[in-house]
Amino acid sequence: MATSPLHGHSDYYGGPAQEGSSYSMDSSKNSTIANEKKARKAVEEDAARLQNRVQTLQKEEQKAQKRLEETRSKAHEILNLRAQNEQRQLEREQRHQQMQEQLAAQRQDFGSAKEKSFKRKVKVEKQSYLAKMTSAEQTKEERIENEQRLAEYKLTRRLSALEKKDAVKKSMMLSQRKLDSYRMQKIQATHADYEHRLQEEINARLLKEQELQQLSGMELELIERLKKKQVEQQHALQELQEAMSHTSRPVSVSDMQWRPSLSQQSSYTSQLSRGRASPSHRQHSNQSQLVPPQPKALPEAAPGEPTDEEIACAFAVYDPDSTTYIPTDRIGDLMQDLGMPLNPHQLAQANAQLDRTQCCQVSFGEFLLWWKG
Repeated sequence: MATSPLHGHSDYYGGPAQEGSSYSMDSSKNSTIANEKKARKAVEEDAARLQNRVQTLQKEEQKAQKRLEETRSKAHEILNLRAQNEQRQLEREQRHQQMQEQLAAQRQDFGSAKEKSFKRKVKVEKQSYLAKMTSAEQTKEERIENEQRLAEYKLTRRLSALEKKDAVKKSMMLSQRKLDSYRMQKIQATHADYEHRLQEEINARLLKEQELQQLSGMELELIERLKKKQVEQQHALQELQEAMSHTSRPVSVSDMQWRPSLSQQSSYTSQLSRGRASPSHRQHSNQSQLVPPQPKALPEAAPGEPTDEEIACAFAVYDPDSTTYIPTDRIGDLMQDLGMPLNPHQLAQANAQLDRTQCCQVSFGEFLLWWKG
């Protein structure tokens, strides 16, 4: 309980305080008001706490009243449920008694039905036994009959298999004979065809050898002619030198024909003396040097078709190394020099006929044979 602000201060107005200054009195009054305010605030706080406590107690009272009502309601429900359970229990007992009575009646009916069923079962078993015995006898007879039929069927199949085997064996032997005969005919036909092709190849080879021999003879003849021409040219050269020695006019290049060197003359003469080994050796050896070097300028074209000597001279113009071979791209120029120019289509055909091996060069013998062909 708050004390009064004046309690304990009975001597405030009648003691030594009365002799203090006015400032002390004012301070004491201020202190009393502050204490009163604090006391009032404390009282207000106590009143608020008490109010809260009263409200809490009222709520607790309401909750207790609610619980009481709920408890009374639950007790009433429990009493109702108990009455219902007792009624159900009574009904259950009545139903159980009725079921017992029904079961007793059913047992009695089941006993009589069971006795009837047993009698019926015994009767059916007797009938089934008699039927089984009869069926077993019939099955035994049928089994014996089936075994006999099976033995007869196996015997028939065995005989049929033997007959088929003999027929297949005979058919295989006949097929083997036919196959052997066909193979023999095939071998004979193949042998005959081989012999025919072999004979054709032999005939073709003989024809080619004859052509090579003819060309070889023609080439030797041309070489002899060229030797004679060389001798004539040497005589003409000597006459020209003698004529030049009696005149002071210089000799121009256009006035001079082909002058073979001493080394070329000796090489050409030795090659002519050695001769040729075989026609086939001509195409793959260095016998190409048998044709002597010819002048770069062609002689005047004779009227009509060029002779073999003129052809050889024109061929030698494009064969400066005396290999008796010229490139296929010079055939057009050679034909132009021989007075028979070819158009591009004719030139392509000529190259295809002359260069069958695709080696891009043509020998003098091949060109001469093509020219005469």
